[in-house]
Formats: sequence, C-alpha cells, structure tokens
Amino acid sequence: MALFTFASCSLRLFIFPNVPVLPSGDQLGFAYDGARIVAGQLPYRDYFQIVPPGTELTYALVVKLFGLHTWTPHLMMAVLAAIATFLLTLISARVLRGPAVVLPGLFLAAFLLPYALDATHHWFSTVAALAALLVLLGGATIPRIAAAGALCGLTACFTQNKGAAVLVAFVIYLAWKAAYENAGHANVPARPWPRQSLTLIAAAAVTFTVINVRFIAAVGIRRWIYCVIVYPLFYYPTPSLNNWRVVFHDFAWREGPSRWVVFPFIYATVPLACIVFLVTTRRRWNDRTQPWPELVLIALTGICMFLAIAPSPSMKRLEAIAPPTMILVAWMLSEAGTNKASRWRRWQRWTRAALSLLALVMAVGAPIRTQIRRAVARQFGLLALSRAQRRISFCLNEF
Repeated sequence: MALFTFASCSLRLFIFPNVPVLPSGDQLGFAYDGARIVAGQLPYRDYFQIVPPGTELTYALVVKLFGLHTWTPHLMMAVLAAIATFLLTLISARVLRGPAVVLPGLFLAAFLLPYALDATHHWFSTVAALAALLVLLGGATIPRIAAAGALCGLTACFTQNKGAAVLVAFVIYLAWKAAYENAGHANVPARPWPRQSLTLIAAAAVTFTVINVRFIAAVGIRRWIYCVIVYPLFYYPTPSLNNWRVVFHDFAWREGPSRWVVFPFIYATVPLACIVFLVTTRRRWNDRTQPWPELVLIALTGICMFLAIAPSPSMKRLEAIAPPTMILVAWMLSEAGTNKASRWRRWQRWTRAALSLLALVMAVGAPIRTQIRRAVARQFGLLALSRAQRRISFCLNEF
C-alpha cells in the first residue's frame, strides 16, 4: 500500500520519468526556509514564522544532502504520503481483518491526497501523530507511553496545536482505559493512569524543549511565545482564509470533477465518523469480540486532531488530519454490522464495494490524467499562473 500510494502521488506531481509539475503552495515557503537555515539564518530571529521549526529543519536536512531543487517539495510529499499509508495500514491491522486492512490506505490515496498535495507541517505532524498512535496501540506500558509522549512532542514541533491535541487524546484514553479495566472488562488490574499521564506529558515536554531550545535561546522566550502562541491565536485567524469562512471559498478554488466526490466524503466523515462510532458502540463495549480499547483510542485521536484545525477547516487541513477517521470508516463498513440483520449486512457490503471501486478509480485515474497532459511546460505553467493570479487577486481584495 505504501508503494502504491508513493506511485500514485509521484505520478500526480511528476511527468514520467522525472519532470516535476510546477510546485506551488505553502511547501515552497518551508523549502526556502530550510535553505535559509542551511545558510545560517534562524526562524523568529532572521525571518518570521508562526509554527515550531520541525518542518524547516527537515527541509534543511534534505537541502543539505541533495540541494534545493524544483522537485524537492514534490518528492517530500510523495515520501510523506507513503509513510502515512504505511503507518495507517499497520494501525488498521490492529482493528480490521482480511482485505479490509487495505481500505484506509486506499482511501488516503484516493480521497485525502487530491487537495492536500502540499508537503507542509500539516502532513509532517500527521505522520508523527500516526507513529505515536501505533506505539500506544501496542500496550500502555511505561516504555511505550514514554515513546508515544516523545512522538507527541515531535508532532508539536511541526504543528503545535496538533501535538497538544494528540497529547490530550492520549491522556483521555489512559483515563478511560483505567476505568474500562476497573469495571471488569479485562482480566487485568487497572493501571495507575495519573502516573502514566505524567510520563506521557513529561516525555512530550522534554522532546519539544530539546528541539526548540536553540531557537528560544537565539531570540528570547518573549519573542518565541509571541511568534508561536500569541500570533497564531489572535492575529492569524483574521483573514477569511484562516477561519471558518474558508469553507465557502475552498470549493470555488478547486477544479476538476473530483471535488464533487472528495468534498462531500471528507465533510461527511471528518469527524462525524468518530463521533458516530463512540455514540453507537458505547453499549457494546462489553463484547470482547472487537478490540474496543484500540478503536476508542483511534476515535479519540481523530476527534482531537479535528479540534486542532476546527477554527479553520479548509480541505487541505481536513485531509491531513483524516487518516484516523478512515480507519473507523473502514471498520464501520466491514465489522460493525457482523451481528446485524442480513439486509444491513447486504447494504454494508454494497457500500464498501462501491467506495472501494470509486477510491481505486480515483487513485489510478488522477495520475493517468496528469500523465496524458503532454504540453508540460506551457500547460502546467499557465495553469499554475492562472491559479496564482486568482489567489493574489483574492488576497488583495481581502487586504
């Protein structure tokens, strides 16, 4: 699934074999900032930035190793998509059975990539959050909790509010799991969840501090707090692009027939699938035929990741935080109706088959559509210029 997603993503961003489509989006800014770090500059001191430096440090490493090229952001996006699919499939194997294990990865390649092919902090933090989720799914032992906390700190080094949201989800899960075990749903004694939570928070805080301390020391704590906390809270949401009004603009900006599929699917499942799961399965948690602790952890993570971007639910942000939700969608289409009437199971099978076929067509069709557009230099150049002109015009009007 990781190789399939890498190929699908690469063939949307490159004309085979190695001609990159003209890059655009916020990824260019992070790539240039990575080059600035290689040149000796620092964020917050030499240029303004509102997120922690994790994304820029990653780009700086890539620029240091390979140089700054047009293809750098595209290759980074393809690698991020492949890693996200790899982690998503490993997580799915904990709660799904049989062919359904590949559904979340297929949904990612088809529904989560079309309008999120932008290798920014949103995808970097999602990959780190999925890694933390996978570690904690293996068991609530102290070493695993410490590792998950460290990955939460790493998530916050890319996107500060998403890292904090995932940390809150894990703390809630540990408290819920202690109550679940104490109620007699497992043959093990309840764990001391306050100590587990402190371990989780301490590991996250240490990781976040170690990565950020150099930049804090360079500009001072007040400047750093203003850039990373004060400005995002009070000033960043002012333009309509960065608040809830983006929902009304997002659809008009997008092009192609896929928006009639992607928009309804994403807005209907994120985070409604997580909420519906928690509400409808709460009375079935005594049934040990399903991995309820793992499913509850995935649902809590999906809800908290959504809350991190809820003030500005653009399609790009929604698609980047949707992977945990895709697991629950696949579960509800595969496992949720095993004990229900035959009519429900028939509807479930037909829905799963239709969504799977649609996802496969989109994951394969989008790269083919890119490859058959042969006037590469002029066609993609003018297309990117047209979009840039519209965005500049909109920003000027907003200003």
